[in-house]
Amino acid sequence: MDQFPNVDLCALPLSANPDGSPPNFDDPPSLQPILIALTAILLTLATVITAGRLYMNRNALKLADYCMIVGLAFDIGIASVLLASSNNYRHPWDTPICWYTTLTFVEVLVVGPALFFPKAAIFLFYLQIFSVNEVIRIGSKIGLVAAFLGYFPASFALIYYDAPHIGQTWEDVITSGYPEKGIPGGIAIGVASVIVDIYIFILPLPTIFSLNIARSKKIQLICLFTTAFFGIVASVTCLVFRVKLLGLDDIGWQSGRVAIAIIAENNVAIIVGSLPAFANFLRTYVSQATFYKSLRSKLSFGSSNYASDTDQHGLPRNRSLWTFGSPPKRQLQYHELSNSAILTSRVTVPDDVVIATHDTDRILRTVGFSQETRIGQLSEASTYESSLASYFSIQATSVRPACIVSPETAEDVAKAVRIMTGYKRYACPFAIRSGGHAAKANAANIEGGVTLDLRLLNSVDVSPDKLSVSIGVGNTWDAVYSKLDSMNLSVNGGRTAGVGVGGLILGGGISYFGTRYGWTADTITNYEVVLADGSIINTNVRENSALFWALKGGGNNFGIITRININAFAQGPFWGGFLYYPNTVWGNTVKEFVNINSATAYDEYAALTLSWGYSSSLGTLVACNMQYTTLVENPPLFAGLTGLPALFGNLQITNMTQFALGLRSQQVYGERQLWATNTFISTEASINATYRRFNESVQAFMPVANITVAYTLEPLPPALYARKVDNNPFNLGTKNQSLVIALFTASWTDPADDGRVEKTTRTLTSAIEEDTRRLGAYNPFLYPNYAAPWQNPIVSYGAESVGRLQKVARDFDPHGVFTRQVPGGFKLT
Repeated sequence: MDQFPNVDLCALPLSANPDGSPPNFDDPPSLQPILIALTAILLTLATVITAGRLYMNRNALKLADYCMIVGLAFDIGIASVLLASSNNYRHPWDTPICWYTTLTFVEVLVVGPALFFPKAAIFLFYLQIFSVNEVIRIGSKIGLVAAFLGYFPASFALIYYDAPHIGQTWEDVITSGYPEKGIPGGIAIGVASVIVDIYIFILPLPTIFSLNIARSKKIQLICLFTTAFFGIVASVTCLVFRVKLLGLDDIGWQSGRVAIAIIAENNVAIIVGSLPAFANFLRTYVSQATFYKSLRSKLSFGSSNYASDTDQHGLPRNRSLWTFGSPPKRQLQYHELSNSAILTSRVTVPDDVVIATHDTDRILRTVGFSQETRIGQLSEASTYESSLASYFSIQATSVRPACIVSPETAEDVAKAVRIMTGYKRYACPFAIRSGGHAAKANAANIEGGVTLDLRLLNSVDVSPDKLSVSIGVGNTWDAVYSKLDSMNLSVNGGRTAGVGVGGLILGGGISYFGTRYGWTADTITNYEVVLADGSIINTNVRENSALFWALKGGGNNFGIITRININAFAQGPFWGGFLYYPNTVWGNTVKEFVNINSATAYDEYAALTLSWGYSSSLGTLVACNMQYTTLVENPPLFAGLTGLPALFGNLQITNMTQFALGLRSQQVYGERQLWATNTFISTEASINATYRRFNESVQAFMPVANITVAYTLEPLPPALYARKVDNNPFNLGTKNQSLVIALFTASWTDPADDGRVEKTTRTLTSAIEEDTRRLGAYNPFLYPNYAAPWQNPIVSYGAESVGRLQKVARDFDPHGVFTRQVPGGFKLT
């Protein structure tokens, strides 16, 4: 600076002390302690609250979360700069001239971005939770643009005024007059900040006031949103101090006040923007901590019944709708708002997944379940994560719906359907779960959609005459048998524990009793069904008979079955079990299988499967699972199999429940799964051909870690498929030969092997189809409960059945809800 040649500017004060005292450069009065204390408190709060927000939304961070991360980074940056310069915030007579060069520049360098990104996160949050409210949606976008224009241009202008120009040094800035000229730019930022904060405050209030909820809950929501009022206070305070800079009196002290106000404004913006999610974090995690519960218990002096509308677990009483979502250690109530909970005038729905499309994103954030009701609930211990973990295949477990709805009654299901189909513009995709035992990832679960978990529809009611059983489709078959066995009754149901009632019957259903009664679906006398419009109907041979026929193999293309009535019959314990053989007896087992699977003389009490398999731990084996469904031990029919040298086995007399649990113990849970199927005529030549093809495929499967593959043959004699040929759409009535339904299963652990397993399976099933065609044994039928994702069982029924099914779908689901909004299962085309 030419004006001060050979002068140490760091030894001179900016101005003389009014009382004539010498400058105090060592320990003068300063705003530094206040700034440090306030920064430590507010920045810690902002960081902790933002961390809670990010943890709550960790499984699906959205743009609002990323904006808040950027805003916090800028906040930390500007706090660091202001703290580094905090020694400057003193009176000018105690401030060396050389320090002045950074007084204004440090305040403006990053203040614009630091203010913009937290405000942008709040507007993006509004877009998430009010996505169907057009006023707020448009208003939030206007707010984003206004905030950008209010903060960034002024910040760039201030950089011009507070940085050295070409040929200048930082010292030259002192006498250039530019910093003073830039003060109005800082005031402009302050004005913009006040306007934006007021706008943020008032934008959601009309919608909140219009919510149809209890006054106490409305007050809670208003209080939650009015935390934005503190942002207004902070921004107004900051503006006042910015204006005082115009006087250029005591500028260091005034700059310190501005710095304090900037720290307050920035951190309050971050706290306000993250507080809803953090509140939910506290409710979900902290409130369930043992220490917190113990402390709350001590402070409450034993008064646990402080709220008349909650039960002993803190759940609302006398309500009929409920959802739970990811990851709720504590069930979210509809009036509890967070970045992971969705607010509309009707409901909040937990959301922790990214939804595939914009339209879907909107509707899933506005599923209108009434705030005064709940749709059932799983047990208190059940959570989103444990619900997913209960699926059979790891692929299904890995699918993450936006929320899981667990209805308790058919009326609850109807309400949910009406909600999800009531927005014509934004169709809400959903999945329907019974037992969750399918191998396919999306058969009973949906990424980013709504999963209707029907497991609470689990009633089992036996008619007074014991000739019929009414069963909720959320049951698994072992649960049904556990009740019926004690009454010496049974039904023509599934064979494996864990298999859901709903899934099995939609695909026809194979049972140990099939040769006595046909497909499982053939013995159903009535379905209770929720249609796409939310109506509940019964369908049987007298009412809605076309739909009654279609549901016996037509899949989930028509509605949601909530209850069935199925024929019951007397049934006590019976004989059966399994035997494992060495490969050397394969030919003998094939001969016995073909003899038992007779087209004309099949023993109606016999049930049999023949399998061969390979696992990386056991190598290759042959297995037979056989049952004789009457109280005859070691029946002569199976003597050719029981007389073969076996490696090990378990043949016994027991009840249906134990047989179902035993078959489940032979299955691999919690791994990756793939199923596929073939059908062909039961001959030694066709079976031997499949055996050879399977052995050839084992070489391709061997490199897959922890692989287990099996090919299982199930008899399909006319005694089963032709018993009620007009009762289902399978179109097998014209056949008069015994068929074989073949099921290929694979389980493995590494997702990296998915491609190899699918490719090898496709090659195997295609080769078996070619061989059976060549041998004249091919049958096009594909059993839907075993079909692979690339197979199309409905088409295999033939054009006539497909045409009838399509007509039923048009009649009962004219808008195609269950073919378009429910992507799981095999669809009518």
